[in-house]
Amino acid sequence: MTKDLSAEDARLLTETLALIPVQDQIQMDSRDRKRLRQPISKVTPETFFLWHLSEHLIFEEETDPALRKQGVRLRPVGVHPEGRLSEAEIAAEEARLGVALPQPWRAIYRHFNGGWNNTLHWGDPAHPRDTEPLALISRCESLPLQEVAPLRDLMSPDRPELDLSLIDPRLIAIGYHQSEAMLLDYRAGPDPRVGHAYIDEFSDDPLPTWEEEAFWWPNMRVYFAGLYLQDRAV
Repeated sequence: MTKDLSAEDARLLTETLALIPVQDQIQMDSRDRKRLRQPISKVTPETFFLWHLSEHLIFEEETDPALRKQGVRLRPVGVHPEGRLSEAEIAAEEARLGVALPQPWRAIYRHFNGGWNNTLHWGDPAHPRDTEPLALISRCESLPLQEVAPLRDLMSPDRPELDLSLIDPRLIAIGYHQSEAMLLDYRAGPDPRVGHAYIDEFSDDPLPTWEEEAFWWPNMRVYFAGLYLQDRAV
């Protein structure tokens, strides 16, 4: 998991793993333990939304008699025009946002322009410790790059009563759904930290505490190094 990381990023990964709340083993029933024994696969930009490919691919009826006899009814024949982005399209959106997207997140847009994945988890794949995804896009839509924007701009239609000018515009939301967001935090410079934030939709004033309660990764490299796919359906 750490072989492609620098020594500094490997150290940061170890420190971030130590922050994961440990699931109380006493509270885990046999179903929970079975979920954590499911096969695990590595995540790459090419496989990040593999489960979500049906939203990106164009299918047609399979006509091969042998395949139809095997039960194959559809075959992929292309990619929706909006399903992935060209290098020029990505660069244009970076110019709009005024930031350079971190690798390998930037590479994802060349394969999937948004989506979601309910088998995506973060932690040490050799020792899965929780029965729910930790702070991941599986719970909030990864936005098409054309919709990526400062968090406060995405929140404004939902929370018009809040003074959202208090949220720094350098907090860019790459995933957003109702009260949850995946963020790139550029306040410290061009290598953003990555965060998952829950902004309580039932609180009259969630702004003073939301950032302290968010889970933060030191950079995208560390975030990506701890990702793995595990289907925990039992």
